[in-house]
Amino acid sequence: MRRLLGHLTTWVSLVLKRGGDMLGMFRVLLRALVQVPLAAALLIGFAGGSALAQERNITVQAAVPEDIRVALVIGNAAYKEAPLANPTNDAADMAKALRENGFKVIERTNVNNREMRQAIREFGNELRGARVGLTYFAGHGIQIRGANYLIPVREDIENEADVEDRGLDANYVLRTMEEAGVRVSLLVLDACRNNPFGRSMRSASRGLAQMNAATGSLVAFATSPGSTAADGGGRNGVYTKHLIASLKEETDILKVFQKTRAGVVKETAGRQTPWESISLIGDFHFRTPVDVAAVRIEENRRQMEEERARLEKEYARKSQEALAIQRRLEEQRKQIESERIRMDEERRKEEEKRKQEAAARKPAVVDEAEAIVLQRLRNEEMGRVQQERARLQEERRRQEEEDRLERERKAQQALLEEERRQAEARDRQSNRPRVVPSF
Repeated sequence: MRRLLGHLTTWVSLVLKRGGDMLGMFRVLLRALVQVPLAAALLIGFAGGSALAQERNITVQAAVPEDIRVALVIGNAAYKEAPLANPTNDAADMAKALRENGFKVIERTNVNNREMRQAIREFGNELRGARVGLTYFAGHGIQIRGANYLIPVREDIENEADVEDRGLDANYVLRTMEEAGVRVSLLVLDACRNNPFGRSMRSASRGLAQMNAATGSLVAFATSPGSTAADGGGRNGVYTKHLIASLKEETDILKVFQKTRAGVVKETAGRQTPWESISLIGDFHFRTPVDVAAVRIEENRRQMEEERARLEKEYARKSQEALAIQRRLEEQRKQIESERIRMDEERRKEEEKRKQEAAARKPAVVDEAEAIVLQRLRNEEMGRVQQERARLQEERRRQEEEDRLERERKAQQALLEEERRQAEARDRQSNRPRVVPSF
Protein backbone atom coordinates (compact mmCIF):
# COMPACT_ATOMS: atom_id res chain seq x y z
CA MET A 1 0.00 0.00 0.00
CA ARG A 2 2.86 2.37 0.85
CA ARG A 3 4.40 1.71 -2.57
CA LEU A 4 1.09 2.46 -4.27
CA LEU A 5 0.70 5.73 -2.36
CA GLY A 6 4.26 6.65 -3.18
CA HIS A 7 3.54 6.15 -6.89
CA LEU A 8 0.41 8.24 -6.51
CA THR A 9 2.40 11.04 -4.86
CA THR A 10 4.95 10.99 -7.70
CA TRP A 11 2.17 11.09 -10.25
CA VAL A 12 0.52 14.15 -8.68
CA SER A 13 3.93 15.84 -8.39
CA LEU A 14 4.45 15.50 -12.12
CA VAL A 15 0.99 16.84 -12.86
CA LEU A 16 1.18 19.81 -10.48
CA LYS A 17 4.68 21.12 -11.10
CA ARG A 18 3.73 24.69 -10.33
CA GLY A 19 1.35 24.10 -7.39
CA GLY A 20 3.79 24.11 -4.45
CA ASP A 21 1.46 24.92 -1.53
CA MET A 22 -1.41 22.74 -2.66
CA LEU A 23 1.00 19.91 -3.48
CA GLY A 24 2.38 19.99 0.06
CA MET A 25 -1.08 19.73 1.49
CA PHE A 26 -1.79 16.79 -0.79
CA ARG A 27 1.36 14.94 0.31
CA VAL A 28 0.41 15.42 3.98
CA LEU A 29 -2.99 13.96 3.18
CA LEU A 30 -1.40 10.93 1.50
CA ARG A 31 0.90 10.24 4.48
CA ALA A 32 -2.14 10.37 6.76
CA LEU A 33 -3.88 7.78 4.58
CA VAL A 34 -1.14 5.16 4.85
CA GLN A 35 -3.01 3.24 7.55
CA VAL A 36 -6.49 3.39 6.00
CA PRO A 37 -7.88 0.76 3.64
CA LEU A 38 -6.70 0.80 0.05
CA ALA A 39 -10.13 1.57 -1.36
CA ALA A 40 -10.42 4.79 0.69
CA ALA A 41 -6.92 5.89 -0.29
CA LEU A 42 -7.62 5.37 -3.98
CA LEU A 43 -10.97 7.14 -3.78
CA ILE A 44 -9.56 10.25 -2.05
CA GLY A 45 -6.43 10.25 -4.20
CA PHE A 46 -8.33 10.15 -7.47
CA ALA A 47 -10.87 12.72 -6.23
CA GLY A 48 -8.14 15.13 -5.09
CA GLY A 49 -6.14 14.69 -8.28
CA SER A 50 -9.19 15.28 -10.41
CA ALA A 51 -10.19 18.47 -8.51
CA LEU A 52 -6.67 19.96 -8.66
CA ALA A 53 -6.34 19.10 -12.32
CA GLN A 54 -9.64 20.80 -13.09
CA GLU A 55 -8.43 23.89 -11.18
CA ARG A 56 -5.36 24.15 -13.46
CA ASN A 57 -7.08 22.76 -16.60
CA ILE A 58 -4.59 19.85 -16.71
CA THR A 59 -5.39 16.42 -18.20
CA VAL A 60 -4.58 13.69 -15.65
CA GLN A 61 -3.65 10.24 -17.02
CA ALA A 62 -2.90 7.33 -14.70
CA ALA A 63 0.44 5.63 -15.23
CA VAL A 64 0.19 2.04 -16.50
CA PRO A 65 2.99 -0.36 -15.51
CA GLU A 66 4.94 -1.69 -18.48
CA ASP A 67 3.54 -5.06 -19.54
CA ILE A 68 5.75 -6.44 -22.30
CA ARG A 69 4.67 -9.87 -23.54
CA VAL A 70 6.69 -12.06 -25.90
CA ALA A 71 5.65 -15.41 -27.38
CA LEU A 72 7.44 -18.09 -29.40
CA VAL A 73 5.06 -20.17 -31.56
CA ILE A 74 6.32 -23.28 -33.40
CA GLY A 75 4.26 -25.65 -35.54
CA ASN A 76 5.96 -28.72 -37.04
CA ALA A 77 3.94 -30.95 -39.37
CA ALA A 78 6.14 -32.07 -42.32
CA TYR A 79 7.71 -35.12 -40.66
CA LYS A 80 9.07 -37.90 -42.84
CA GLU A 81 7.70 -40.39 -40.33
CA ALA A 82 4.04 -39.82 -39.42
CA PRO A 83 3.37 -36.32 -40.86
CA LEU A 84 0.67 -34.29 -39.11
CA ALA A 85 -2.21 -32.31 -40.60
CA ASN A 86 -2.84 -29.48 -38.14
CA PRO A 87 0.30 -28.02 -36.47
CA THR A 88 1.03 -25.36 -39.11
CA ASN A 89 -2.59 -24.15 -38.95
CA ASP A 90 -2.47 -24.39 -35.14
CA ALA A 91 0.67 -22.23 -35.03
CA ALA A 92 -0.75 -19.59 -37.40
CA ASP A 93 -4.07 -19.31 -35.55
CA MET A 94 -2.39 -19.35 -32.12
CA ALA A 95 0.03 -16.61 -33.19
CA LYS A 96 -2.91 -14.49 -34.36
CA ALA A 97 -4.76 -15.01 -31.07
CA LEU A 98 -1.68 -14.07 -29.04
CA ARG A 99 -1.08 -10.92 -31.09
CA GLU A 100 -4.67 -9.92 -30.39
CA ASN A 101 -3.84 -10.32 -26.68
CA GLY A 102 -0.85 -7.95 -26.80
CA PHE A 103 2.00 -10.43 -27.41
CA LYS A 104 4.95 -9.82 -29.69
CA VAL A 105 5.08 -13.16 -31.52
CA ILE A 106 8.03 -15.03 -33.05
CA GLU A 107 6.39 -17.57 -35.37
CA ARG A 108 8.10 -20.58 -36.96
CA THR A 109 6.73 -23.56 -38.89
CA ASN A 110 8.37 -26.80 -40.08
CA VAL A 111 11.80 -26.01 -38.57
CA ASN A 112 14.73 -28.34 -37.97
CA ASN A 113 16.89 -28.54 -34.85
CA ARG A 114 19.18 -25.65 -35.77
CA GLU A 115 16.28 -23.39 -36.71
CA MET A 116 14.41 -24.25 -33.51
CA ARG A 117 17.43 -23.37 -31.37
CA GLN A 118 17.94 -20.12 -33.28
CA ALA A 119 14.30 -19.21 -32.68
CA ILE A 120 14.67 -19.93 -28.94
CA ARG A 121 17.82 -17.78 -28.73
CA GLU A 122 15.97 -14.95 -30.51
CA PHE A 123 13.08 -15.50 -28.10
CA GLY A 124 15.43 -15.27 -25.12
CA ASN A 125 16.87 -11.97 -26.37
CA GLU A 126 13.38 -10.51 -26.84
CA LEU A 127 12.42 -11.58 -23.31
CA ARG A 128 14.93 -9.22 -21.68
CA GLY A 129 12.86 -6.59 -19.91
CA ALA A 130 9.59 -8.43 -20.64
CA ARG A 131 7.07 -9.36 -17.99
CA VAL A 132 5.48 -12.39 -19.66
CA GLY A 133 7.00 -15.13 -21.82
CA LEU A 134 4.95 -17.80 -23.59
CA THR A 135 6.11 -20.74 -25.72
CA TYR A 136 3.65 -22.77 -27.80
CA PHE A 137 4.66 -25.93 -29.66
CA ALA A 138 2.47 -28.10 -31.91
CA GLY A 139 3.97 -31.24 -33.42
CA HIS A 140 5.48 -34.53 -32.30
CA GLY A 141 6.80 -34.86 -28.76
CA ILE A 142 8.56 -37.90 -27.26
CA GLN A 143 9.11 -38.97 -23.67
CA ILE A 144 12.37 -40.81 -23.00
CA ARG A 145 13.36 -41.80 -19.46
CA GLY A 146 11.13 -39.15 -17.96
CA ALA A 147 12.33 -36.29 -20.19
CA ASN A 148 10.19 -34.63 -22.89
CA TYR A 149 11.69 -33.85 -26.28
CA LEU A 150 10.13 -31.67 -28.99
CA ILE A 151 10.85 -33.19 -32.40
CA PRO A 152 12.04 -30.98 -35.28
CA VAL A 153 11.47 -31.81 -38.97
CA ARG A 154 14.10 -32.77 -41.56
CA GLU A 155 16.15 -34.69 -39.01
CA ASP A 156 17.25 -38.34 -39.26
CA ILE A 157 16.06 -39.88 -36.01
CA GLU A 158 16.33 -43.64 -35.67
CA ASN A 159 16.98 -44.30 -31.98
CA GLU A 160 16.84 -42.77 -28.52
CA ALA A 161 20.31 -41.26 -28.79
CA ASP A 162 19.20 -39.41 -31.94
CA VAL A 163 16.21 -38.00 -30.06
CA GLU A 164 18.43 -36.70 -27.25
CA ASP A 165 20.88 -35.28 -29.79
CA ARG A 166 18.52 -33.82 -32.41
CA GLY A 167 15.35 -33.29 -30.43
CA LEU A 168 14.83 -30.28 -28.16
CA ASP A 169 14.45 -30.82 -24.42
CA ALA A 170 11.31 -29.00 -23.24
CA ASN A 171 13.15 -27.98 -20.07
CA TYR A 172 15.54 -25.96 -22.24
CA VAL A 173 12.64 -23.70 -23.21
CA LEU A 174 11.60 -23.28 -19.57
CA ARG A 175 15.19 -22.44 -18.54
CA THR A 176 15.36 -19.82 -21.31
CA MET A 177 12.33 -18.01 -19.89
CA GLU A 178 13.56 -18.37 -16.29
CA GLU A 179 17.01 -16.96 -17.08
CA ALA A 180 15.43 -13.99 -18.88
CA GLY A 181 13.84 -13.02 -15.54
CA VAL A 182 10.22 -12.81 -16.71
CA ARG A 183 7.60 -12.79 -13.97
CA VAL A 184 5.24 -15.16 -15.78
CA SER A 185 6.48 -18.13 -17.85
CA LEU A 186 3.96 -20.14 -19.88
CA LEU A 187 4.75 -23.33 -21.83
CA VAL A 188 1.92 -24.85 -23.90
CA LEU A 189 2.59 -28.25 -25.53
CA ASP A 190 0.14 -29.64 -28.07
CA ALA A 191 2.70 -32.37 -28.69
CA CYS A 192 1.28 -35.45 -27.02
CA ARG A 193 0.70 -37.47 -30.21
CA ASN A 194 1.79 -41.09 -30.58
CA ASN A 195 5.54 -41.69 -30.77
CA PRO A 196 6.28 -42.23 -34.52
CA PHE A 197 9.54 -44.03 -33.68
CA GLY A 198 8.16 -46.20 -30.87
CA ARG A 199 9.14 -49.55 -32.35
CA SER A 200 12.85 -48.70 -32.41
CA MET A 201 12.96 -47.06 -28.95
CA ARG A 202 12.75 -49.27 -25.89
CA SER A 203 12.71 -46.47 -23.31
CA ALA A 204 10.21 -44.26 -25.13
CA SER A 205 6.90 -44.04 -23.26
CA ARG A 206 3.41 -43.21 -24.41
CA GLY A 207 2.58 -39.48 -24.39
CA LEU A 208 4.67 -36.92 -22.49
CA ALA A 209 6.04 -37.01 -18.95
CA GLN A 210 4.89 -34.81 -16.11
CA MET A 211 6.89 -31.58 -15.72
CA ASN A 212 7.08 -29.56 -12.52
CA ALA A 213 6.50 -25.87 -13.11
CA ALA A 214 9.02 -23.54 -11.52
CA THR A 215 7.86 -20.61 -9.41
CA GLY A 216 5.92 -18.13 -11.52
CA SER A 217 5.32 -20.56 -14.38
CA LEU A 218 2.65 -22.74 -15.93
CA VAL A 219 3.15 -25.82 -18.13
CA ALA A 220 0.08 -26.92 -20.12
CA PHE A 221 -0.28 -30.25 -21.92
CA ALA A 222 -2.90 -31.15 -24.50
CA THR A 223 -3.65 -34.27 -22.46
CA SER A 224 -2.72 -35.86 -19.16
CA PRO A 225 0.79 -37.32 -18.63
CA GLY A 226 1.29 -40.65 -20.36
CA SER A 227 -1.71 -40.14 -22.67
CA THR A 228 -1.94 -39.13 -26.32
CA ALA A 229 -3.87 -36.28 -27.95
CA ALA A 230 -5.95 -36.21 -31.13
CA ASP A 231 -4.59 -34.32 -34.15
CA GLY A 232 -8.10 -33.25 -35.12
CA GLY A 233 -10.11 -33.67 -38.31
CA GLY A 234 -10.64 -29.97 -39.08
CA ARG A 235 -8.35 -26.99 -39.48
CA ASN A 236 -7.00 -27.23 -35.91
CA GLY A 237 -6.17 -29.91 -33.39
CA VAL A 238 -8.83 -30.51 -30.77
CA TYR A 239 -6.82 -28.92 -27.93
CA THR A 240 -5.65 -25.85 -29.85
CA LYS A 241 -9.14 -25.23 -31.26
CA HIS A 242 -10.63 -24.98 -27.78
CA LEU A 243 -7.65 -23.02 -26.41
CA ILE A 244 -8.06 -20.32 -29.08
CA ALA A 245 -11.80 -20.18 -28.44
CA SER A 246 -11.19 -19.80 -24.69
CA LEU A 247 -8.72 -16.95 -25.28
CA LYS A 248 -11.50 -15.06 -27.06
CA GLU A 249 -14.06 -15.65 -24.31
CA GLU A 250 -12.05 -15.55 -21.07
CA THR A 251 -9.32 -13.30 -19.67
CA ASP A 252 -8.09 -14.99 -16.46
CA ILE A 253 -5.41 -17.59 -17.25
CA LEU A 254 -6.89 -20.26 -14.97
CA LYS A 255 -10.36 -19.85 -16.48
CA VAL A 256 -8.86 -20.03 -19.98
CA PHE A 257 -7.36 -23.45 -19.35
CA GLN A 258 -10.39 -24.65 -17.36
CA LYS A 259 -12.69 -23.77 -20.25
CA THR A 260 -10.26 -25.40 -22.69
CA ARG A 261 -10.23 -28.61 -20.66
CA ALA A 262 -14.03 -28.71 -20.46
CA GLY A 263 -14.35 -28.27 -24.23
CA VAL A 264 -11.78 -31.00 -25.05
CA VAL A 265 -13.25 -33.50 -22.60
CA LYS A 266 -16.73 -32.93 -24.00
CA GLU A 267 -15.66 -33.23 -27.65
CA THR A 268 -13.57 -36.37 -27.09
CA ALA A 269 -16.13 -37.96 -24.74
CA GLY A 270 -13.52 -38.11 -21.98
CA ARG A 271 -10.80 -39.80 -24.04
CA GLN A 272 -8.55 -36.70 -23.81
CA THR A 273 -8.15 -34.57 -20.69
CA PRO A 274 -5.82 -31.53 -20.86
CA TRP A 275 -3.53 -31.10 -17.87
CA GLU A 276 -1.51 -28.24 -16.35
CA SER A 277 1.32 -27.89 -13.86
CA ILE A 278 0.82 -24.50 -12.19
CA SER A 279 3.14 -22.52 -9.96
CA LEU A 280 2.00 -18.97 -10.71
CA ILE A 281 2.30 -16.18 -8.17
CA GLY A 282 -0.65 -13.81 -8.25
CA ASP A 283 -3.18 -13.31 -11.00
CA PHE A 284 -2.52 -13.12 -14.73
CA HIS A 285 -4.99 -11.92 -17.34
CA PHE A 286 -4.51 -12.24 -21.07
CA ARG A 287 -6.73 -9.18 -21.46
CA THR A 288 -8.39 -6.75 -19.10
CA PRO A 289 -12.14 -7.21 -18.51
CA VAL A 290 -12.68 -3.93 -20.36
CA ASP A 291 -10.92 -5.37 -23.43
CA VAL A 292 -13.01 -8.54 -23.24
CA ALA A 293 -16.20 -6.48 -22.99
CA ALA A 294 -15.11 -4.36 -25.96
CA VAL A 295 -14.41 -7.49 -28.02
CA ARG A 296 -17.80 -8.93 -27.13
CA ILE A 297 -19.53 -5.65 -27.98
CA GLU A 298 -17.72 -5.54 -31.31
CA GLU A 299 -18.61 -9.19 -31.98
CA ASN A 300 -22.28 -8.47 -31.16
CA ARG A 301 -22.18 -5.43 -33.41
CA ARG A 302 -20.66 -7.49 -36.23
CA GLN A 303 -23.30 -10.20 -35.79
CA MET A 304 -26.05 -7.59 -35.85
CA GLU A 305 -24.59 -6.08 -39.03
CA GLU A 306 -24.49 -9.52 -40.62
CA GLU A 307 -28.06 -10.21 -39.51
CA ARG A 308 -29.22 -6.87 -40.88
CA ALA A 309 -27.48 -7.53 -44.19
CA ARG A 310 -29.07 -10.99 -44.31
CA LEU A 311 -32.53 -9.56 -43.60
CA GLU A 312 -32.09 -6.87 -46.23
CA LYS A 313 -30.98 -9.46 -48.77
CA GLU A 314 -33.89 -11.71 -47.79
CA TYR A 315 -36.29 -8.77 -48.05
CA ALA A 316 -34.99 -7.90 -51.52
CA ARG A 317 -35.29 -11.54 -52.63
CA LYS A 318 -38.82 -11.90 -51.28
CA SER A 319 -39.79 -8.59 -52.85
CA GLN A 320 -38.55 -9.77 -56.23
CA GLU A 321 -40.47 -13.03 -55.82
CA ALA A 322 -43.61 -11.12 -54.85
CA LEU A 323 -43.28 -8.88 -57.90
CA ALA A 324 -42.78 -11.91 -60.14
CA ILE A 325 -45.88 -13.56 -58.66
CA GLN A 326 -47.84 -10.37 -59.17
CA ARG A 327 -46.77 -10.18 -62.84
CA ARG A 328 -47.74 -13.82 -63.41
CA LEU A 329 -51.14 -13.27 -61.79
CA GLU A 330 -51.74 -10.22 -63.97
CA GLU A 331 -50.83 -12.15 -67.12
CA GLN A 332 -53.13 -15.02 -66.11
CA ARG A 333 -55.96 -12.55 -65.49
CA LYS A 334 -55.52 -11.07 -68.94
CA GLN A 335 -55.48 -14.55 -70.52
CA ILE A 336 -58.66 -15.54 -68.65
CA GLU A 337 -60.40 -12.34 -69.66
CA SER A 338 -59.39 -12.79 -73.29
CA GLU A 339 -60.59 -16.41 -73.23
CA ARG A 340 -63.91 -15.35 -71.72
CA ILE A 341 -64.46 -12.72 -74.43
CA ARG A 342 -63.65 -15.25 -77.17
CA MET A 343 -66.05 -17.86 -75.75
CA ASP A 344 -68.84 -15.27 -75.40
CA GLU A 345 -68.34 -14.33 -79.03
CA GLU A 346 -68.44 -17.97 -80.15
CA ARG A 347 -71.57 -18.58 -78.09
CA ARG A 348 -73.25 -15.53 -79.63
CA LYS A 349 -72.40 -16.73 -83.13
CA GLU A 350 -73.71 -20.24 -82.46
CA GLU A 351 -76.94 -18.82 -81.03
CA GLU A 352 -77.38 -16.61 -84.08
CA LYS A 353 -76.74 -19.54 -86.36
CA ARG A 354 -79.36 -21.69 -84.60
CA LYS A 355 -81.92 -18.89 -84.87
CA GLN A 356 -81.26 -18.55 -88.59
CA GLU A 357 -81.58 -22.28 -89.09
CA ALA A 358 -84.83 -22.39 -87.12
CA ALA A 359 -86.30 -19.51 -89.15
CA ALA A 360 -85.30 -21.13 -92.44
CA ARG A 361 -86.68 -24.51 -91.51
CA LYS A 362 -90.26 -25.05 -92.86
CA PRO A 363 -92.87 -26.45 -90.53
CA ALA A 364 -93.28 -30.12 -91.37
CA VAL A 365 -94.04 -33.35 -89.70
CA VAL A 366 -90.83 -34.72 -88.35
CA ASP A 367 -90.48 -38.37 -89.16
CA GLU A 368 -88.84 -40.88 -86.88
CA ALA A 369 -85.41 -40.51 -88.46
CA GLU A 370 -85.51 -36.73 -88.08
CA ALA A 371 -86.60 -37.15 -84.43
CA ILE A 372 -83.58 -39.36 -83.78
CA VAL A 373 -81.28 -36.81 -85.38
CA LEU A 374 -82.85 -33.98 -83.41
CA GLN A 375 -82.50 -35.98 -80.18
CA ARG A 376 -78.82 -36.65 -80.90
CA LEU A 377 -78.28 -32.97 -81.61
CA ARG A 378 -80.01 -32.09 -78.35
CA ASN A 379 -77.83 -34.57 -76.47
CA GLU A 380 -74.68 -33.13 -78.04
CA GLU A 381 -75.82 -29.61 -77.19
CA MET A 382 -76.47 -30.62 -73.57
CA GLY A 383 -73.00 -32.22 -73.42
CA ARG A 384 -71.45 -29.01 -74.69
CA VAL A 385 -73.43 -27.02 -72.13
CA GLN A 386 -72.23 -29.29 -69.31
CA GLN A 387 -68.63 -29.03 -70.50
CA GLU A 388 -68.95 -25.25 -70.65
CA ARG A 389 -70.39 -25.22 -67.12
CA ALA A 390 -67.48 -27.36 -65.83
CA ARG A 391 -64.99 -25.09 -67.59
CA LEU A 392 -66.55 -22.00 -66.03
CA GLN A 393 -66.41 -23.63 -62.59
CA GLU A 394 -62.72 -24.41 -63.12
CA GLU A 395 -62.09 -20.80 -64.12
CA ARG A 396 -63.88 -19.61 -60.99
CA ARG A 397 -61.69 -21.94 -58.87
CA ARG A 398 -58.53 -20.64 -60.56
CA GLN A 399 -59.65 -17.05 -59.94
CA GLU A 400 -60.19 -17.82 -56.23
CA GLU A 401 -56.71 -19.41 -56.04
CA GLU A 402 -55.20 -16.32 -57.61
CA ASP A 403 -56.96 -14.11 -55.08
CA ARG A 404 -55.62 -16.29 -52.25
CA LEU A 405 -52.05 -16.02 -53.61
CA GLU A 406 -52.43 -12.25 -53.82
CA ARG A 407 -53.49 -12.09 -50.17
CA GLU A 408 -50.51 -14.28 -49.15
CA ARG A 409 -48.15 -12.04 -51.11
CA LYS A 410 -49.40 -8.94 -49.32
CA ALA A 411 -49.11 -10.68 -45.92
CA GLN A 412 -45.55 -11.75 -46.74
CA GLN A 413 -44.62 -8.20 -47.72
CA ALA A 414 -46.04 -6.90 -44.44
CA LEU A 415 -44.02 -9.51 -42.46
CA LEU A 416 -40.79 -8.57 -44.23
CA GLU A 417 -41.44 -4.88 -43.57
CA GLU A 418 -41.94 -5.64 -39.86
CA GLU A 419 -38.67 -7.61 -39.71
CA ARG A 420 -36.85 -4.71 -41.34
CA ARG A 421 -38.27 -2.25 -38.78
CA GLN A 422 -37.25 -4.55 -35.89
CA ALA A 423 -33.69 -4.83 -37.27
CA GLU A 424 -33.46 -1.04 -37.51
CA ALA A 425 -34.72 -0.75 -33.93
CA ARG A 426 -32.06 -3.20 -32.73
CA ASP A 427 -29.43 -1.19 -34.62
CA ARG A 428 -30.54 2.01 -32.94
CA GLN A 429 -30.37 0.33 -29.52
CA SER A 430 -26.90 -1.11 -30.15
CA ASN A 431 -25.60 2.29 -31.29
CA ARG A 432 -27.00 4.06 -28.23
CA PRO A 433 -24.03 5.66 -26.37
CA ARG A 434 -23.05 3.97 -23.12
CA VAL A 435 -23.01 5.91 -19.88
CA VAL A 436 -19.60 5.38 -18.23
CA PRO A 437 -19.60 5.95 -14.46
CA SER A 438 -17.10 8.54 -13.30
CA PHE A 439 -14.85 8.01 -10.31
